[in-house]
Amino acid sequence: MNGAALSTLADIEIDNIPTYCYLVKLLTKRFAPENLTDVYMSQIDACVRKPGQPLQELADNIKRLVKMAYPSSSLDTRDYLTYRAFRKALNDHDLELAIVQSNVETIDGALYCALKCETFRAREKKFRQQPKSETSVCINAKANQTCYFCNEKGHAIRDCPKRT
Repeated sequence: MNGAALSTLADIEIDNIPTYCYLVKLLTKRFAPENLTDVYMSQIDACVRKPGQPLQELADNIKRLVKMAYPSSSLDTRDYLTYRAFRKALNDHDLELAIVQSNVETIDGALYCALKCETFRAREKKFRQQPKSETSVCINAKANQTCYFCNEKGHAIRDCPKRT
């Protein structure tokens, strides 16, 4: 034995050898999940998505904490609690609104919706940051250009068919 288990049993007197049942009771009292529910609940409440943290990592972390906080709850109850904690931990009003509007009530559905929204956002951001291509600018410029030789629109004097 080592670590926290050893330190838990360090106070036992060697002269008075404890029974097996007493040792199990002592270790269960220290390490049983029922006794750590408040700790895990506090960790769930404090869980907030960090900048750049993948959504899948956040969801997995919340699933793990909810499973440890409520080990005897039904699967449906844990899934609902995980879903609510995930929405809160996103710390992004637009993503949370998209999840609510999609009418999903499971963590997997919320994760899928959030991933779709983030992918769309990233694509839109990339599209808006791209400079317009020069060819479209040149085509539009030529269409509005007036020839000084024949006074017709659509070409410059160097490309004028009447000049040659």
